[in-house]
Amino acid sequence: MPTLVMLPRGAPTDEILEVLARDGCVVLDRLADAPTMDAVDADLARDIADTPTGTGEFVGHKTKRTHTVLVNSPTAGELALHPAIAALNDAVLGPYCARYQLSSAAAITIGPGETMQELHRDDLVYPLSHPSERQSVVTVIWALTDFTAANGATLVVPGSHRWDDERKPTLAEAAQAEMPRGSAVYILGSTYHAGGDNRAGDARSGLLYGYCLGWLRQEQNQYLAVPADIARTLPEPLQRLIGYAVHEPFLGWHDLQDPIELLRGYEDQSAGARDLIPEGQDAAVQGERVKRS
Repeated sequence: MPTLVMLPRGAPTDEILEVLARDGCVVLDRLADAPTMDAVDADLARDIADTPTGTGEFVGHKTKRTHTVLVNSPTAGELALHPAIAALNDAVLGPYCARYQLSSAAAITIGPGETMQELHRDDLVYPLSHPSERQSVVTVIWALTDFTAANGATLVVPGSHRWDDERKPTLAEAAQAEMPRGSAVYILGSTYHAGGDNRAGDARSGLLYGYCLGWLRQEQNQYLAVPADIARTLPEPLQRLIGYAVHEPFLGWHDLQDPIELLRGYEDQSAGARDLIPEGQDAAVQGERVKRS
């Protein structure tokens, strides 16, 4: 029976990356403290209660997927920017883009009696082949409640990030990300995983963030999920993470302005077109540090 590696809070980034390179996933034990998780719970309790269950096999018939986490929970926004996760994203996604961005955000509550989700890769939204040195997306799932084998802890297939597109996973190859509240499982987009079946009496809740390369379309349209009047209230790093930023050399502009200017009072045609080539560069290029594959 496969198992997942769990590393303690404060584990060196290099050690975590070694596990990711081998397994395609890693559990980070108690990465956030209880007061932080309590704040997220308080912020999202009403939203989760008001969310209807799904109506499909993939999304689940007894599972709630709440997409207002960045709108109504400042603390959830802090978790999206968590330094340990950012360090991993810098290493995994950073070499292949000028900046990465938030692709999806949701609180996922698996209710009692829910069946197992289909094992899948989160990078399936992009028509890219496997295996590849380059990851296009990563998924981070924070435990809002304890994740156990009984209540539907996420299933992950270690090593499947190295598989080609023909090989399909079996349940026997999967391990469950059992972890206490405040922990997080970090999963490469090319690693097969799924929500587990909930045989317990209580719901299992997790906070999911997907991050993708900055030159790809986000899975969840962040400009609709977090409209401009809400985005203006967010800290600038989170504004840029959800997409209010230009990807070098000039991808994603509005009126030839950095889109973050829209959050600073800019109005259409209130300024002349800007040269968006990054300072210090004399030509429109991706940047010397960005790998191409």
